[in-house]
Amino acid sequence: MPKFENKEEYEKWKAQRLRELQEKKQTNDVPPEPQAEGSPGDRGEDKIVIKVPLTKEIEALGGLSGVGDLFRSSWEIYKRRIFTLISLYILSVLFFAVSFGIFFGIAYLFAMVFEVSKAAIIVTGVVTGAVAGLITFFWGFTSFILAIIDESIGVKDALGRGWYRIGSFIWLFSLSGFIITGGFFLFLIPGVIFLVWFAFGQFILASDDERGMNALLKSKEYVRGQWFDVFLRLFVVWLVSVGIGIVPIIGPILSIFYMPFMMIFTYLVYIDLRALKGDVACPTSTGVKLKWIGAGTLGYLVLPIFIIAFLGASLTIPLLALKGMMTSQKQKIITAPEKWPHGDVLTQQSPPSSVTPEPFQKPDDKKTDAKGEAIIVRDEVYETFTLKTGFFSETRFSDPKRASIEFQIPAEPHSNARKIEMILDATKAGKHFADGKAINDSMFGRSQLNIGELSSYGFIASFKYIADGGQIFPPKDSCTIVIASPYTGDQEGIFEGEVYDCTVHSAGIDYNISSIKFRMRGVSSR
Repeated sequence: MPKFENKEEYEKWKAQRLRELQEKKQTNDVPPEPQAEGSPGDRGEDKIVIKVPLTKEIEALGGLSGVGDLFRSSWEIYKRRIFTLISLYILSVLFFAVSFGIFFGIAYLFAMVFEVSKAAIIVTGVVTGAVAGLITFFWGFTSFILAIIDESIGVKDALGRGWYRIGSFIWLFSLSGFIITGGFFLFLIPGVIFLVWFAFGQFILASDDERGMNALLKSKEYVRGQWFDVFLRLFVVWLVSVGIGIVPIIGPILSIFYMPFMMIFTYLVYIDLRALKGDVACPTSTGVKLKWIGAGTLGYLVLPIFIIAFLGASLTIPLLALKGMMTSQKQKIITAPEKWPHGDVLTQQSPPSSVTPEPFQKPDDKKTDAKGEAIIVRDEVYETFTLKTGFFSETRFSDPKRASIEFQIPAEPHSNARKIEMILDATKAGKHFADGKAINDSMFGRSQLNIGELSSYGFIASFKYIADGGQIFPPKDSCTIVIASPYTGDQEGIFEGEVYDCTVHSAGIDYNISSIKFRMRGVSSR
C-alpha cells in the first residue's frame, strides 16, 4: 500500500482500485452493471457514492487494509494534524472541568452563606455543573471529530462548526451509549457486537449528516459481512490504548496523545468500508429503530433480575444451614451487644421450663441518638433550644476532635428557625476561643480554622448564631466557650459547657448573647 500525503489521495487511490477491479470483472464475459452517475472519487458532499453492488470476488480482491498499513497511514495523518487534534481533545476536557467548577464553586459559596439549605444548594450546583460540563465537552469533542474528517480546518474553524452540531452529537452518543451499555449488561458479548456495529456512527454524522439511529444503522450496514475483520483491527488499536493507560504515572498523559491517533485509525477503517460498499442504504423505519432501543432496554432490565437471583441463591445456603443448626440444637441463640452495660461478663441463664425461648431476641438496651438542650439568654430574653440530630443536622461526633453540635428552637422539621452551631474539639475540657474575624474568613474561603489547636486564648473553635430565615451571625469580636464535661463516647456520658459574653454581628445587626448553657447526653449517631 503506497503512502499518501492526505486523505483525498487515499480516497482517490481506493476509488481507482475499485474501478480497476470492476473493469476486470466486466472483461470476464459478465454483463456489466449500470454505472452510477459520477465517479466513486467525486467529493461533492465529502463522501464516495458507489451504487454498483460489489460481488464476492471484488470484495475479496479489494478488502480492508491491513493493520500495518492502517498504522502507517494513521501516523502520517497524525504527524500533520497533531497540534490541531490534541488541542481540540484537551479543550473538550478543559471545557467540562471549567464549566463544572464554575457552577460548583458558586453553589459552594451560596451554601456557606445559607447553611440551612446547604445540601440542596450543593446538589443543585453539582447537577447544573455536570449538565453544563457535558454540553461544553461535546462542543469540544464534536469539533475534534470534524477536524479528523476535514484536514483543511484548524482549531478555530472546527470550534465554529462544532458549536452548531452539539445537539446532534449528544443525541447520537446518548443513543449509542444506551444501546451498547445495555448490550454489555446482557452478559458482555452483545455489547461487544453492538460496539463494533456502531463504531462509525460519529463519522457518518459528521460527513453525511445522518443523525441519531439513522447514523448507527448505517454504520451497522457498512460493517455487515466484515464484522470480524473490523473487530480485529479495532481490537488491536483499543488494546494499545489499554496498554498505554495502565502505564504508571505517565499513562494518562500518553493517553491524551494517543486518543487522536486512535480516532484517525478508526476513521480510516470506515473509509475502507465506504470505499468497498459505496453509499449503502439501510432500513430506517420507526419499528426498526424501536427494536434497537428495546434491545438496549432489555439489558437494563435483565441486570437487576440477575443480581437479585444471584443474591437470593447466595443467601439460600447459609439460611438453610442456620435453620438446620437451630432445629438440631433446639436451643436459644443469644447475640451479645457490642458493649455490656456494666462492663463485666454476663452469663445467659436458661429460661424457666414454662417459657418457650424465641431465637434472635433483640436486647432491651437499644442505643438511641443523643439528646440535649441549650438555654440561651439573647438580649435578656430566655429561650430553650433542643439538640438537633439526624442526617439533615450539623451535629456530628464521628471525629470528636472536630465535633460540630447544633441546637435549634423547637420548630417544624427542615425549617429555617433560629439556632446555634459550634465546632470544637469536644474531647478537651477548658476554654475554647471563637475568633470572629477568623470565622468570617473561613466562611468565604480566605483561610481555614485549625479546630482544637491551642492558642494564647484557648483551643480554637467556631461559633455561629443563625437567625430565623438563615442569616448567619458570627462573633463580632470573639466568644469564649468553656467545656465543663468533655465528650467521652459513652452512651451514658454527658457533654456540657457554657458560652458567655458573646456579641454576634451581621449586616449592621448586633445580638448580645450573655449566656448559653448547653448539655448533651449519649452518643451521636453521626
